[in-house]
Amino acid sequence: MPNNAIPRRVDNNPKTIDQIHKEVEKENQEKAFLSEQAQMQNKSQGGRGGRRGPPSGQMGGQAGPDGWNMVGAPRTPLKVDRSIDASKMKISRQNVDDSIQLRPGGGAGRFASWGRGTTRGTAGGRASMEKEKQQQNKAFANRFSALSKPEEDSSRRMGGSSPARGDSRGSRGGFGRPNLSMQLSQEQEREKAVAATKAIVANQHQEEYVSREGRGRGRVSSAEPRPTTVTPPPAVVPSNNAKLLPHDEMEKKTKAILDKYFQIHDVKEAQDCVKEISEVNHGHFVSSAMNHVLERSSQSRKLTGFLLHWLVKQQIISMDSYISGLLEVLEFAEDLENDIPKIWQYYGEMISPMIQDSSVPLSFLKTAVGPLSQTNKAGVLLAEILHDASHREGYKKVAGLWTSSGLTWSDFVSMNQIEQFLQDKGLEFTKGGDSAPSTPTTGLPILQISERLHELIVDKRLNNEAVFYWIESNVDEPTIKSKLFIRALMTAVLTSAIKGDKGKEKLEPKDLSARSDLLQAYLDHQPEFELEAMYALQELITHLEHPQGLLRGMFDILYDEDVIAEDVFLQWERSDEEPEGKGTALKQVVQFFKWLNEAEEDS
Repeated sequence: MPNNAIPRRVDNNPKTIDQIHKEVEKENQEKAFLSEQAQMQNKSQGGRGGRRGPPSGQMGGQAGPDGWNMVGAPRTPLKVDRSIDASKMKISRQNVDDSIQLRPGGGAGRFASWGRGTTRGTAGGRASMEKEKQQQNKAFANRFSALSKPEEDSSRRMGGSSPARGDSRGSRGGFGRPNLSMQLSQEQEREKAVAATKAIVANQHQEEYVSREGRGRGRVSSAEPRPTTVTPPPAVVPSNNAKLLPHDEMEKKTKAILDKYFQIHDVKEAQDCVKEISEVNHGHFVSSAMNHVLERSSQSRKLTGFLLHWLVKQQIISMDSYISGLLEVLEFAEDLENDIPKIWQYYGEMISPMIQDSSVPLSFLKTAVGPLSQTNKAGVLLAEILHDASHREGYKKVAGLWTSSGLTWSDFVSMNQIEQFLQDKGLEFTKGGDSAPSTPTTGLPILQISERLHELIVDKRLNNEAVFYWIESNVDEPTIKSKLFIRALMTAVLTSAIKGDKGKEKLEPKDLSARSDLLQAYLDHQPEFELEAMYALQELITHLEHPQGLLRGMFDILYDEDVIAEDVFLQWERSDEEPEGKGTALKQVVQFFKWLNEAEEDS
């Protein structure tokens, strides 16, 4: 660009793709216009005798004030777009054929053909023009080869037309004004510059893309060569050594393990599935499990709690991982309280299974629940945990575990509120002394125990905690471990779940399920105790004269709630003891044992 030229655009920012498209469209329109003008000029000059210019030595037009010969009709000045500043392009200069010039100079021999006018009509002239075309195209290709793509260069070499020399010079040796064909050559050179700009802009976009991808993924370093075309980034494939699973994948695994565990109640199989999960994901497994069953049934929550206790007890999941997962869900518990009003009760059902033996020290509660004391929710959650544990294990056992843990209520409730809090929540038994049931020194007669259990469970329908409290306060340990006590307790529980008049008795499944914790606490999953419970059931059904469907319904619930083990059912079926009513009872549960035997064979 000449030094005195004023560019239209003063900013140095790279052009956008839209700007380049608009410029190319404008270039094509101007090129079409110039081509049309060239065709009209050829027709006007070559209409007679096949010659464009006047004979050698004659002036073909008037001389202009600048000394150029004006050939033919006046032409419309060319509109040269100077929007592209070629000086701002970082183009390395390469070896260019100096024999190709677009201005006067270089000796008469170099431009001798200009004096002969156009030679397109002869074969020699065509060969000469073709040679000039190849030289000019070669020069342009060399000049912009640093910016142009190879396929673009070849297409321009094959499809582009070289400028032709047409008008002759005058007899005085003066060179004629460059005609329209030469101006087309300049236009082609400017088109090359546009293509070079396109390449620069595209390269800048590619550099930005690669740089951005390199920062985001860390997969492209600055030293790596960048491709000339933009390609979509490859999918990120996690390394085989990566142990931390994505959140969604961990939720799917947890859901699959729990749902299968709920169906078959096989804790060993669930344990094997959890073993396949790397240790770094155990905390996420705990939180995902609690979130999965938070708004499901009470049975699902308790089963999940028992499974987590088993995994911690068997050291499949560490205590640190368990607390980590627990803290993760409790962090948002208060925010969910408006949508789930019983959320503290639900979490209490899932955490309370940790309180059943000395395998898990209760001191973990200070770490897991303690942070909630800032919002006065620590005591609320802890009360739900202890009540649910007492509902299952009894006041006496829970009070003993609390005392041995070394925990104090000041860790969870303000000092000036402790007394009122314990009274409101019914947790005085945790203080020890007179508030906790003491071990009776003498046992009550079994008949009196049976009557009292019937009163508490059937007539007054007290909750399990109250029943636990009475038993631990009035029945000594040897009596609790006796078969007669097991039968008395089983009979009272089954009777509380039967409704209807004589001969029309029906089972209330919810009432029986609600007492499953009470039965499990004293049956203690001991086969001899469970078998005594089965005999008590047989005796009750026989006394009621075998109401239709009642025995089968009880079998289903006792099996589902894990009160009676599968082996004990089969043992009762084969047993010859207490034959009274046994044959009729077996006829009512034929389908149950058929299903049980088929499941046994499949397993």
